[in-house]
Order: sequence, then C-alpha cells, then structure tokens
Amino acid sequence: MLIAIIMLSLVTSTSASDSYAKPCTQQEEKQAGQDIDHLENWDKIYRSYRNFSHCDDGYVAEGYSNAVGKLLAEKWIRFARLAVLLKADPDGTLPPEMLDKIKENAQLHCPGRQTRLCRLITRAASVK
Repeated sequence: MLIAIIMLSLVTSTSASDSYAKPCTQQEEKQAGQDIDHLENWDKIYRSYRNFSHCDDGYVAEGYSNAVGKLLAEKWIRFARLAVLLKADPDGTLPPEMLDKIKENAQLHCPGRQTRLCRLITRAASVK
C-alpha cells in the first residue's frame, strides 16, 4: 500500500505529456529495465521514473515497486530526500482534470477490500 502511494506521488510529479502521451519504445523499456537494477537511492528512482514513467508496466513496474519498498524498509533515514525531490519539481504535475478522474475512480470504483488504499489515493489526488 505504501509503495502505491509513493508511486502515485511520483506519477503526480511527472509531466502528464511525458508519462501519458508517449508510448514506451522497446529501447526505452530496455533502458528502464537496466535502470531498475541500480535504483539504490531516491535520486536514482526519481530520475529513472521521470525518464521512463511511460514504461511503468510489467517487470519495470515491479522493479520500481521493489526499489521503493527496499528504500522504505532498509534506508528509511533517507525518506526525507524524496520529499525534497518532489517539492523541487512544482511544474511537473498532472492536469487537474486527470487528478479529478483519479480521485473519482478511487471514490466510486474502489474494490471492496481496498477502501484504505482508495482513501489514500483520493487524498493524494486531491492535492493540487
């Protein structure tokens, strides 16, 4: 659940034109896959995700989730760095209508056993 919220934070800090309008090429997927083997700090995760968020599917998504989980479990002391990175990027946000749709989906179409996660997503998507 925490990993989903962190990834949502990264998504909302990534330009909509970068992450939603462009398809992931095979070369980009390969580069993202190579990146995930070296994501040992928030700067590297953030940089990789900014470059390859449009490839965030399958094994690449699992790689990002694993890297985030590892930092949260083993290097919690470095968590403050993520906040610094996200605050330093005020112009890279999703458009309000996309955040509204995310919020609507979380509120109206939440699977029964995921209400806590949906509330967290609603809260995160409400920050504009």
